[in-house]
Amino acid sequence: MHTRGLFLLIGSLLLASAASGQAPDDGALELSQRARSIETSTMSPFCPGKTLYDCPSPRAAEWRSDIRGWLAQGLSPSEIRGRLQAREPDFDLDGSDPGTGGALVILAFGVLAMLGIGAAVWRRGVRARAAEAHEAPEDGPDEGLEERLDAELRALDAYE
Repeated sequence: MHTRGLFLLIGSLLLASAASGQAPDDGALELSQRARSIETSTMSPFCPGKTLYDCPSPRAAEWRSDIRGWLAQGLSPSEIRGRLQAREPDFDLDGSDPGTGGALVILAFGVLAMLGIGAAVWRRGVRARAAEAHEAPEDGPDEGLEERLDAELRALDAYE
């Protein structure tokens, strides 16, 4: 939604310049580009996971307006970020909040744990199937086996 507003602003500037017969104001275009650079690199405290540029919150719109005003006054991007940070001292405007990284570490650990458990279950199943393949038949002992063993033992006794 904010993108549409930006295009309308640039379009209005171009239309006003064309109506006056002059080339577009390079200063206004540069100011708009510098503001967008700050807005796209600053995380919004009003929309989790979004930058000020992408956040549709009215408070984010106020911050974007303030950024443009401060740029027009000649403030540097670092001074502007300092002012914004002073408004929300507990929020990381850079998006490098350790809490976010910690959540990713926990997520990665969970995925690895699930893969490990899955591999262990699969391996156990493979071993169980292999053990079943090597088991003796459950029919019981071969009844003719004892008779043959006795005959062979008698033959050995007779041979000695």
